[in-house]
Amino acid sequence: MNQTTNSILMIRPVAFRMNEQTAVNNYYQKVLENTTPSTVNAKAQNEFDAFVEKLRKVGVNVIVVEDTLDPDTPDSIFPNNWISFHENGDGTAKTEIIAGDSLTLINTTKTTNAMQ
Repeated sequence: MNQTTNSILMIRPVAFRMNEQTAVNNYYQKVLENTTPSTVNAKAQNEFDAFVEKLRKVGVNVIVVEDTLDPDTPDSIFPNNWISFHENGDGTAKTEIIAGDSLTLINTTKTTNAMQ
């Protein structure tokens, strides 16, 4: 199977911070002392915007989805937790999105807020 694209999907952070649910087994997540969650999110937004600009300058088609405050998904910038793009083997592709109670589960996750 050969997977290539000139397009990517990115989720712009709206409330990015350490995810309390995933931090129990993701040791890269830490609470930064003397840094508020809004400061962490502002820094994440600045990095995100700069990265999107760099990608677009070299010809990558970046599809940006604006995150929402509700439901609370502090690490929604990692959409691999809930969306998958696959080649069917017949030259066509399929996209499967985990949404609510009617879903086709492709990628699994251990935490509740990563599924929202």
